[in-house]
Amino acid sequence: MIIEDDIFGGLADENTPTLAHLDQLERVIFISSFSKTISPGLRVGFLACPAKIAARILHLKMASSLTSSSMNEAIVHTILADGRHRLHLERLREKLATTRKTAISSLEAAGLEIFSYPEGGMFLWARFCTDLDPVPVARKAAEQAIMLAPGFLFSPNQRQTSWLRFNTSQMNSPKLFRCLAEITSSQNNAQKPR
Repeated sequence: MIIEDDIFGGLADENTPTLAHLDQLERVIFISSFSKTISPGLRVGFLACPAKIAARILHLKMASSLTSSSMNEAIVHTILADGRHRLHLERLREKLATTRKTAISSLEAAGLEIFSYPEGGMFLWARFCTDLDPVPVARKAAEQAIMLAPGFLFSPNQRQTSWLRFNTSQMNSPKLFRCLAEITSSQNNAQKPR
């Protein structure tokens, strides 16, 4: 069995395939959440799995955590039942597409290299063209109250990488891009022959 944790799937392009879809839930347990698409405070998730193991999972859930918040579940149910969730997701994806496009052009203008140009989602990976270690860069940015996320934080083995992960929904600060441009400029000046 494969467990596919797809909590950001609702923010991806609708045509993005999932393992569960490709497998038709034969050997895949699909897990997702409404906290990324409706509200962070609504800690309501769901799973889709083969019917033969659904009862075992439900029993394990009831034995380990008793129950979820019935209020949160009722809120999510109402949102899904009234048919507005799909329209909400479309608008959310459109807004993310706009912020992603702006973030990409701003990162490139600040001298960073983009890893890929995703069709959907809220995250971008970028690095300084001089392969800087992002940990000291993140510390320097923190001195200016800017939080950067070095890529090793998202690696299961904490392997060092020159990439940084950016949340495009939180990149509307000119201060961020000034900081990144200053770092690029100082690195370019340091590499010039004297």
